[in-house]
Amino acid sequence: MLSQSTRLVERIASGLDARIKAKDLSLPARVLTWLNLAAICREVDDALCELPAPLPDDLQLHRAFFALAIGTGEWLRFELLESGETLEPLGLDNRAVDATLTSLQISFNGWHGEMSAERRVEILKQVFA
Repeated sequence: MLSQSTRLVERIASGLDARIKAKDLSLPARVLTWLNLAAICREVDDALCELPAPLPDDLQLHRAFFALAIGTGEWLRFELLESGETLEPLGLDNRAVDATLTSLQISFNGWHGEMSAERRVEILKQVFA
């Protein structure tokens, strides 16, 4: 399932990564692009959960996609703090970046860390309650 879509997902991730790093876009616009990347990560995560037995390639794709989103999100958080800009033009509080990063990290650790699936569900319920 995911293995057959690897090229498409890579292309989407690469395109979004380029837009996130594009300095000709405003910081709020780049954050919005990153939030879209995070939404795609959640879709990839859901698709992986639906597989009866994820293949190693599926897990590697998940790891790479989430690492990209977490890394770019951390950089954007740094840029927001350094610049003093806000996400008000998007109707968001800057804490949306923190919450999204936490969600991505929980999902990443659920698949690639030592966290049990039950613990991951428990934390996600707490974060989004």
